[in-house]
This record gives sequence, C-alpha cells and structure tokens, in this order.
Amino acid sequence: MPSTMERVRARPDAEFLTLRSAAAWYDIGRSTLREMADRGSLTKNWRRGDRRLWLKVDELERELRPHPSEESDA
Repeated sequence: MPSTMERVRARPDAEFLTLRSAAAWYDIGRSTLREMADRGSLTKNWRRGDRRLWLKVDELERELRPHPSEESDA
C-alpha cells in the first residue's frame, strides 16, 4: 500500500470527490475537511438530489499538498 505522502502526491482522476472519498484518499479526517469547507478553504459543492458534500480535487490538492518547509522537516 502506498504511503500517505505518495497518495497525496498522486492526483485522483475525478474533478470532484465526496467528503468521504476525499478523507480516505488524503488520509485526513472527515471532520477536518468539513471544518476547512466551513472556513472557506474548500468550496462546498452539492448535486441536485444528492445529500453528499462534494469537494474539488484542485482545491484539495492546493490545501493538502506538502509545503516545501514541511518536506524539509521530515
């Protein structure tokens, strides 16, 4: 199984992920992603007839990718 860092660097093929799928893909808590969306760091997207919260992969990549200073600390 790939490490967390490898999964963060690999980009999902979809444009949007559900909150649950994004949490699993990026190995982060659903409550953390929801808080990020509530703060405005991530846009909340809803589909008609679907109660799930969808998040844009571009925004997830921007917010969750390792920053250079974090990589050098490891």
